Amino acid sequence: MNTSAEELKNNGNKFFDKDDYGSALVCYNEAVELEPNLWAVYITTLVEFIKD
Repeated sequence: MNTSAEELKNNGNKFFDKDDYGSALVCYNEAVELEPNLWAVYITTLVEFIKD
């Protein structure tokens, strides 16, 4: 099963809500690899780095 960038972003958001920032970042990075123009992921990834 192929996971879309949007699904990965949503999974990352779920991890983020649970304060599991490492897992969220993994999902966001995979989403960006699949869809480099997914700006919401870039912004959320930046927030992850700022929080840590």
